[in-house]
Amino acid sequence: MDVKELLQLDCLKVGDSTEVSGWIVDLPTGLAILADHYPEDYEHPVRLAIVNGNIIYAIRMIVPSLAGGMSSLFYRCKASGRISSSEDPKIVIDALQVEIRRGSGVYCEVPLDKDIVDEHVARWGDFDFDYPRGSEDWLSD
Repeated sequence: MDVKELLQLDCLKVGDSTEVSGWIVDLPTGLAILADHYPEDYEHPVRLAIVNGNIIYAIRMIVPSLAGGMSSLFYRCKASGRISSSEDPKIVIDALQVEIRRGSGVYCEVPLDKDIVDEHVARWGDFDFDYPRGSEDWLSD
């Protein structure tokens, strides 16, 4: 189900398993999945925060970072995980698929092996999402 549909459910409880789809992006506050929308807007308000943000290291091993713009990631995704907060819903991602080529409908599994993520964190530290970002218009960067 889309992020918007998930967030409209009245019965979300901490620990619930769920599947969700949308656009995965990195924000200054961390990783999030945005509800499906057009035109693609990095600041779309309907979003689900991802608790285990260091999975960005594994994601970047599969998909290229986007140059310029406000986010280095803006890919369609399908994720499964567990709700970690019901007040301001957040999710811990257990499995993730990302559409590498836009519009292809072909999704690639991102290996979220804890050892791989931990190795990157040991080497580079927790991912710093508050990095200097380009302009909203990547052509002007």
